[in-house]
Amino acid sequence: RSANTSISGIQGHIWSETVPTNGELEYRVFPRLLALAERAWHKPDWEVPYDHEGQVFNESTNHLTEELQEARDEEWSRFASIIANKEMAKLDIADINYRIPTVGAYIDGSMLRANVIFPGLTIEYRIDGGEWVTYRQAVEVSGKVEVRARSADGKRPGRILTVTRNN
Repeated sequence: RSANTSISGIQGHIWSETVPTNGELEYRVFPRLLALAERAWHKPDWEVPYDHEGQVFNESTNHLTEELQEARDEEWSRFASIIANKEMAKLDIADINYRIPTVGAYIDGSMLRANVIFPGLTIEYRIDGGEWVTYRQAVEVSGKVEVRARSADGKRPGRILTVTRNN
């Protein structure tokens, strides 16, 4: 190829010395692989053009204006909803061992507040090692509180996190 040849594309890496099983590989790459595909196939209106000359992109340069940030956030909401409500269900049907996102949670006073990055996934909590309860809205709790999310089909639990208290 000549020096003037231009190649455009995208690539993703899995950083590991070994991945012992297909299930472990699936866990490490899904659903991130879906986000990589989205970036490869879709150029959003809010995207700031890449500068091959080494232009600086940070908070002080204001390349990503407040209006563009709002558009980006709206697009993220759309994308996250599609992943949770359509694509994870397809991964479940295909028996793909995707990573279930961890729950974000904290206790404010005595109220448990929780969310998950992909809307629509079930969040569960338990107190002092008791039965798991579906989280629907902020709830009063005491004792040791743990949270987790479930796969889109509800069959697999995600990683359990112990919730800390904000005092």
